[in-house]
Amino acid sequence: MDEPGTLAALTPRDAGEVMTLQRAAFVTEAQAHRDLHLPPLTQTLADLHAELGEQLCHGWGIREAGRLVACVRAHLSGDTAELTGQHSHANLQLYRRHGYRQTHTTQAGAYLLVHLAKARPRRPGGFSSRLGCS
Repeated sequence: MDEPGTLAALTPRDAGEVMTLQRAAFVTEAQAHRDLHLPPLTQTLADLHAELGEQLCHGWGIREAGRLVACVRAHLSGDTAELTGQHSHANLQLYRRHGYRQTHTTQAGAYLLVHLAKARPRRPGGFSSRLGCS
């Protein structure tokens, strides 16, 4: 990741910066759900390092002045699926606008996790992606 603003692949070496960005990004979610134990806030550096090294996990990031300012991870799987908390109104609106539909909810402490899915056309090789965003 050399050029500013260029999307480039993440590797396990980026785990520390990804963790910092991930935790900063999920503070508002934790506040909205009154839950400081959301998985993105409790994931360990070792777990994140291992995740970025998984064959089916692909991560991309954007750097400005050498600093990671945005990132996303995708895990290859069958159909595209995502979940978000019931109080994540902006996320729910974004997912619905992009064709995701609610499939069910599950209890997560004092709030519900909303499960959404969007069928994806098969890629050559039989895989599609599931976003595991941070």
